[in-house]
Amino acid sequence: MNLIPGVPEAAQVPLVRILDLTARRFGVSLADIRGDSRERCHAVPRMIAMAAVYDHLCMSYPQVGRIFGRDHTTVMHARKRVDGSPPLAAHREAILAGLADYQPAVIPPDVRYFLLAVTVDAGYPVRVTQRTGSTCS
Repeated sequence: MNLIPGVPEAAQVPLVRILDLTARRFGVSLADIRGDSRERCHAVPRMIAMAAVYDHLCMSYPQVGRIFGRDHTTVMHARKRVDGSPPLAAHREAILAGLADYQPAVIPPDVRYFLLAVTVDAGYPVRVTQRTGSTCS
C-alpha cells in the first residue's frame, strides 16, 4: 500500500511508526511536528524525528525535508544537533528501539492527516472521501 508518493514503499511503515512514536513520546501532535512553530516543545521533537527518519531509513536529506515540509539544510542541522547532544540522541535511540515493539491496530488519525498534508504539498492528486474520511489517490 503506497501511503506517501515519492517515498519507497518499504520505508513507509517504519516512517509512520517513527512519527507516531515521536509524537507520543513528547506529547505533541503530528501537526505540531510538521508545523511552523519554532517553540522548543515542537522544534525538539521535529529535530529528533528528522534525525531518526534519516538514520533509520537511509533517505536523502531532500527526501526527509519534503516529508517534513522543510529544506534539506534544516534536516542537516537537525541531525547535527541531535548527534551533538547526548540527551537528544538518547531520545532518538529510544524511539528507534521502540520500533520493534510498535504494533498499532490501525494508522492513527494524526498520521493519516500528516500523510495527506505530505501528499498535497508534494503536488500529488489526492481525494478525500466524505463517507469514510480515508484518502485515495
